[in-house]
Amino acid sequence: MQNFERKKNEENIPSPELSVKSARQEQPFDEQEVLLAQKKQEEDRELRTLHDQAEIGDLLAQIQAEYARGLGDENSISERRNTEAAGAILAERARISELSKSTIPEEESSISPGHNSHAAEEILHEQGNF
Repeated sequence: MQNFERKKNEENIPSPELSVKSARQEQPFDEQEVLLAQKKQEEDRELRTLHDQAEIGDLLAQIQAEYARGLGDENSISERRNTEAAGAILAERARISELSKSTIPEEESSISPGHNSHAAEEILHEQGNF
């Protein structure tokens, strides 16, 4: 009795091969639908690629702009430092000139006028101010 029921149940369960065959018979293979689906997938892939390329281009433009801005900032800082350094040098030269005038009057000195500036620089170096 159990064998009979088992055979009856096995007959009701379709085998995988029969399922595929019956599905093919129920829905005939349509090449145009497959070709359209493949074409759609290809178009989607191309659109994603174009979108990705556009994003990459935007990111690259942002990076280049930030880099250029950074260089501008760096150049500004460098220019400002150079200007400050030049101002400091001019102020130091003026101070040396004043110091040399007050140290030894040039008219009284038997040494050339350039020597007084050199002597003033030496004094400043000794004091640690130059």
